[in-house]
Amino acid sequence: ARPKGLGGGRPDKSSKTKALMFNPLEIPADAQMINGSGKPTNIFVQNNMGSKFILLNRPSALNALDLGMIHDLYDTYVECDGDESCGLLVLYGAGSSFCAGGDVARLAKMGPQPMGKGAPQMDFFLNEYRLNHHIGTLKRQTQVSVLWGFVMGGGAGLSMHGQKRIVTDNTKFAMPETALGLFPDIGSSYFLTKLCKARPGLAMYLALTGRRITGTEMYNNGLASNYVSMGQFPGLFERLLTIDNYTEQRVTDILLEFSEYPPREQDLLTSQRGAIERCFTKDSLPAIREALKAESTGEHAAWAKESIALLDKASPTSLAVSFELFHRAAAKDFSLEKSLITDARVARRFMAGGEFFEGVRAMLLDKDRNPKWAPTPTPEQVAAYFEPLPAGEKELVLPARS
Repeated sequence: ARPKGLGGGRPDKSSKTKALMFNPLEIPADAQMINGSGKPTNIFVQNNMGSKFILLNRPSALNALDLGMIHDLYDTYVECDGDESCGLLVLYGAGSSFCAGGDVARLAKMGPQPMGKGAPQMDFFLNEYRLNHHIGTLKRQTQVSVLWGFVMGGGAGLSMHGQKRIVTDNTKFAMPETALGLFPDIGSSYFLTKLCKARPGLAMYLALTGRRITGTEMYNNGLASNYVSMGQFPGLFERLLTIDNYTEQRVTDILLEFSEYPPREQDLLTSQRGAIERCFTKDSLPAIREALKAESTGEHAAWAKESIALLDKASPTSLAVSFELFHRAAAKDFSLEKSLITDARVARRFMAGGEFFEGVRAMLLDKDRNPKWAPTPTPEQVAAYFEPLPAGEKELVLPARS
């Protein structure tokens, strides 16, 4: 008997450990398309009757986002808004990954930018956050994000704000920003807090440690809507290409036809829920560390020691700012708009110098993996990251969405 509420399907088990090479659009890897302005783009859109299949096509960089890709994605969403027949958006990545984040190395190479004179990096962040907001406020369309391979940072921003998030055998999700001297942005303080409402410690844990979790762990902890085996994707894509009724309920029913229960052996996180909530719901970073030390001699000793090691590798400034951000996200009036406006203020101050540039140098450019972090900031220094921006800087302005 198939699992209750799931299609059960007939997955091709032989393809479970292989990188997904199925490509419904059949375009060459890293082929540069031409957008509506006649410029090269790494976003390819197949327009169908009632749907758009959107491919992130930069597989040599694990589909990391650059500013051109963000502009082309936003234009695609706006175009869909103006098309009454467009009811479904299917977002996926070329090659073996969905999207490993934003191209932060390119941003770091622009160098620190003192406050008061603007920063070129903010063109990327402000447009990315505008795109995140658009996805998070879709009304008529249903977005289906196919999360195979790496889903990190900016890739989470593209997918986690949407309605349907499909994970699979090789999904690897993380918000790794604190190890790069940054913070979990793209509205993650909103979507993680919302999706982990019953487990607030989990949201804080993922934000601070940057731990990678599997598709099974995402599904079992409320971060994914469906689990689909790799071997089922050709049939699922074909089905989504050929239906003529794109209501959210119809899309939901089709996804269930191809969904199944994920493999239990890929889930360590669920067994650690109790320890995560005991440790990561504390009211300060020192209290979290003390709680982890207390767990390090018990049943969850290995997990506690791993968590301490992840915190030790992260920037103290990033940890302090991220803790404050997610603490604020627990407020009842915290919205997607407030999350993204806050992200823009915090991101601008990280672009002023220090941790972000050192983190990217150590982890992505020189790759010595030995960043020289600044000391832990004072509470007053942390609070300053959240203040309105001074004259000469652009605040994030989000368009009204009816």
